[in-house]
Amino acid sequence: MQPRNSHPEPFESFALGDEVYCLAWIGTRFRVVDVDDDARRIAIEGLGTSTPSLIDIYPQNVYMLTHQHWDQLWYWPDRLGESYSEVFDRFVVAHDDGDIVTGYFAPTVGLTLVTRDPQLAQTFRLDLSGVVAKRQITAQPVAAFVNGVLLTEHDPEIPDEQWLRSGPKVPVQIEMQAYRWSLTAGGIILNVDDFDAVLRNAA
Repeated sequence: MQPRNSHPEPFESFALGDEVYCLAWIGTRFRVVDVDDDARRIAIEGLGTSTPSLIDIYPQNVYMLTHQHWDQLWYWPDRLGESYSEVFDRFVVAHDDGDIVTGYFAPTVGLTLVTRDPQLAQTFRLDLSGVVAKRQITAQPVAAFVNGVLLTEHDPEIPDEQWLRSGPKVPVQIEMQAYRWSLTAGGIILNVDDFDAVLRNAA
C-alpha cells in the first residue's frame, strides 16, 4: 500500500490492541495500550525486549503512527502526508535550470523548523541537467559583492551574473528534517517553502 493513499491515518482509525508502527522508531512494532478520546491521545507500547516501554502520541503527532509496516524511511510520508518523490517533483517543476535559490541551515535537534535567518543563509545556482536521466539536482554555491559587502542571501534586484561561484558544486540530497522531507545541499535546506507549509498547517 502506498503511503500517499493511506496516510496520515485519522485518530479514529486507532483502537485498543492495534499493532502499529511509529516514524520515530522505524521498523519497530508497537501495540496501542490506551486511547483517550477526550485528549485525542494514543498510548503505545513496544513489543520487543529492547523497545520503548510507553509512548504518548498527542494529536499533533498522530501522523507518526501507521498500521503499515514501513520498515525503511523512504516509504514514510512526512508530517504533511507527502512522499519524498512528491516533494522532489514539486521542487523541480517550480524551478528552471540555472535558477538562483537561497537555502538555510537545517535544525540539528528536535522539531525546530527552518527560519529565514540571513546569518544561516547560503545561495546556490541550480543545475537540473541530471533530473531526467538520474533524478539528480546539483547546486553551485554563489555569493555577490555589493558595495564591498558579501551577500549570501539572494537579492533578486542583483543581476544573476553578479552571483559568482563561492564553492564547489554539490549534489542535492533528500532527507527528512523535523519530520518533513527536505532537499539539502551540504546540510542546507533548499525547499524552505515546504517548511512554511508546516507552520501554516499548525496555525
